[in-house]
Amino acid sequence: MKRFSKICAVLLAVLAVSVSVFSPVHAAPNKPAADQKRLVVKINIYQPKIFWNYSFLNKEGDLGKPAAVKLTWSHGDMAKNEQTQVVITQGKSSGHIDVWTEKNELLNLIIKVYDAKGNRYGSTNIQVRNKGQVETFFVGPPEFSEPQFGWSNAQQ
Repeated sequence: MKRFSKICAVLLAVLAVSVSVFSPVHAAPNKPAADQKRLVVKINIYQPKIFWNYSFLNKEGDLGKPAAVKLTWSHGDMAKNEQTQVVITQGKSSGHIDVWTEKNELLNLIIKVYDAKGNRYGSTNIQVRNKGQVETFFVGPPEFSEPQFGWSNAQQ
């Protein structure tokens, strides 16, 4: 019995040491690795008062006002590890997202405008190599909006 209790005590000590060494408490808090670079994606709203009150019409026939500007990014040619995050909410004029990747990694950046129902009203995309730079995008209302005209001169 004495031998059994010594073995149990040793096993408990080994377990306690291994738990304390490999515990997530000792893990580094979301710090990027030394070989990673931060790409800052800034988005500015041009004429924010007009933009947030403008009624957009998408190709699917949805009519609505913008509620959010989102950034979707992925890594490499095959668009792996895609992530989406809201950058600007209604009424704001700018925002930014920090994207951490390996130095010189190819990134696919897509800026999208959505309404409150999740309908998309427009997007733009670009591929960049992450060298630690700042990429700035501008989103705004159209320069002008005119009625569409047609004409016919059919003889009956």
